[in-house]
Amino acid sequence: MIGDRAKPLKECVQNGYAGAIKRHHNFVMKGVFNVACGATPKRDVFEGKLAPTVDEVYASMSQLQPLFASITGNLQAYLEMKEMEKPGE
Repeated sequence: MIGDRAKPLKECVQNGYAGAIKRHHNFVMKGVFNVACGATPKRDVFEGKLAPTVDEVYASMSQLQPLFASITGNLQAYLEMKEMEKPGE
């Protein structure tokens, strides 16, 4: 979302889901996600709810992204340590 401000929000959500947790979901949960994804608002509407200006939205996201990356990295390392996932999955 940060890297391509023109990409539709729904596509950003789908890409994030596919890259992060889709592999952990069964057929039913994948279907539930697809239905829920249909409720994704338009990008400009979503951004307007986050901050008064688009620049403020992306400044905040840029600050938060490394924190989320750290958390997901730690979770991935834990799953690999417990041999619940293969390295690099």
